[in-house]
Amino acid sequence: MLKLKQYISLILLVCMLLSTGSINSLAYSDTEYLETTSNKSIEEILSSYHEQIHELEKDAPIQLLTTNDIKAKREQIQEQTVNELRAAGYEAYSVNANTFDEVQRILSTNFNDIGLNSEYSYIVVISGEPSDASGDGVTPLGAITDPFAFTYNGTTYIMRYFAITAADDPAYGKASTENVLKSSSRQLLINCLNTIISAYISSINSVLGTVASICGLSIDSFVQNKTHTLNMNAGTNWTRAYTQVWSEYDQAWLFCSSVEYVTASTYMSGMYYSAATNKYEPVPTNDKSEMVESTHYYNYQWRKEMAVIGYLYSWIQYDVVGDVHYKYGDRTIITHREDF
Repeated sequence: MLKLKQYISLILLVCMLLSTGSINSLAYSDTEYLETTSNKSIEEILSSYHEQIHELEKDAPIQLLTTNDIKAKREQIQEQTVNELRAAGYEAYSVNANTFDEVQRILSTNFNDIGLNSEYSYIVVISGEPSDASGDGVTPLGAITDPFAFTYNGTTYIMRYFAITAADDPAYGKASTENVLKSSSRQLLINCLNTIISAYISSINSVLGTVASICGLSIDSFVQNKTHTLNMNAGTNWTRAYTQVWSEYDQAWLFCSSVEYVTASTYMSGMYYSAATNKYEPVPTNDKSEMVESTHYYNYQWRKEMAVIGYLYSWIQYDVVGDVHYKYGDRTIITHREDF
């Protein structure tokens, strides 16, 4: 009987949390929710978001990346992604200087605890327990946006998942360029085109392709004795998924454990003197990318158990991917540090 009363109390608590702050009404309208037909995962939608950002930024000169025009296009892509997440049934928010404090209030959480900065923009996604992740001790309490109950060592905790990614926060995303063509001699150009580009991520060495396969050019495309430029561009984006625990004492959702995945992308850029057109042409900017998850990303039991430990000791338990090293042949020429 006592356990039944405890469970009913938890249900009532979740209902109260969902009804305060008009969370659902701000996340999506009733019509949007009822018309949801998409079954895309958060990862699929956010990966598409980063692909669109890469496409936008790789076609713009570096000096234009901070202009109002690029910022406006980036914000447009972000808003479209938030709408897609909402249409898929998730509770999603665009967090920026104008919405930073308001979204914190609505979500009853403190963004400063995970180092978010109101000067940058983020996409935040709130979700409950996936249908295929109901490990021991878990009681899903409704739709995919609803919190869930997790029992650990006889104590029941209310939890939810909080995913965060960004395109303009230098902690969550890094970009670099490195010249790989030091000479225009035919042999060195052949060597360059045949060199393998790879990304070394958390002990995984993922081959992205040769320079030739990435840029879509062969030695026959180039005119000898002409000056050519060829740069390797690397972009790295981290997306973190926190498990939050509801604190009665703080009347807030606390960040308690975290898993993540990283998307490593590269493309070639530059100018070459074309044998076909007899003039300088831009090197085709074809993306190659790889996504790597942290060790426990799909281990929901780990997420929840570590969230309890993080809650009890007031210390976020992290499972990280680590730095990403971009290799040209057997030489690392770009390193993006995970320093957040």
